[in-house]
Amino acid sequence: MPKRTVAEAFPLGEFIQDELESRGWSHTDLANIMGRPARLIDEIIAGKHSVSPDIARELGDAFGTDADFWLNLEASYRRHTPLQTEDHGNRQQEERQAV
Repeated sequence: MPKRTVAEAFPLGEFIQDELESRGWSHTDLANIMGRPARLIDEIIAGKHSVSPDIARELGDAFGTDADFWLNLEASYRRHTPLQTEDHGNRQQEERQAV
């Protein structure tokens, strides 16, 4: 059986940031469009806040997509990204510096 290669999964925040840049919008612009605090948008882009169905719907309205697009992006990223503990994250950073 041939080995299957999984497509790379990207954090939802990268997609949002790309959309903002392509439209010339700031985080504050998106926050105003969605009626949310700019801090929340910053946290979503940084990966510190998950996307609820309501936020996904608002992102869809802002970018002209549907809520499922944003929910699926986040679910795919979380499914393909192992949870990292602080020790594990530090160990990976040390390994990268040693190379």
